[in-house]
Amino acid sequence: MTPLPPVLRAPAVARPSGRAVALLPLAAVLVALVGGGLVGLGVWAVTPHDATSRDGWADLVAVVVGMLVGAVAAAVLLAVGLTAVARRLLAPGRRLQPVLLALGLDLALAAVGIRALTSAADGAAPLAPAVAVLAGLLVLVVPSVVVVLAERRQV
Repeated sequence: MTPLPPVLRAPAVARPSGRAVALLPLAAVLVALVGGGLVGLGVWAVTPHDATSRDGWADLVAVVVGMLVGAVAAAVLLAVGLTAVARRLLAPGRRLQPVLLALGLDLALAAVGIRALTSAADGAAPLAPAVAVLAGLLVLVVPSVVVVLAERRQV
C-alpha cells in the first residue's frame, strides 16, 4: 500500500502546552468573578437608593439585588468561559462532560463557601472561616484540574 500524498493526509493536530491547559481555565474563572462583580456593582449603582435616608432597608435591598444579579452574571460568564476553553483545548465529542463537571463543582464549592461565611458570621462554627477560604481557593483550582484530567484522558 502506498502512502497518501501530502495533500491528502490529515493535518497534524498540535497538542496544547501543559501551561495553557492549566492556566486557561483559571483565566476563565477569574474573568467570570471579576465580570460578575462589575455587573453586580453596576446594578447596585443604578438601583434607586437614597444615601441620605435613615432607612437601612433601602440600601440593603440594593446590595442584595446587586449581589444576586452579579452572581448570576458570574455563573453565565463561567459557563461561557469554560465552554471556550474546552473548544480550544479538548477534542470534539469530549467537551461537554468536563465543562459540566467543572461548572457543577464550582457552583457547589461556591455554595459551601457562602454557607461557611454565614456560619462564621453567626459565630456558630469555629472552623467556618477556614472552610470558606478553602472553598474559595478550590473554586479557582477545580476547573484547571478537571480540564487537565480530561485532556490527558484523550491521549
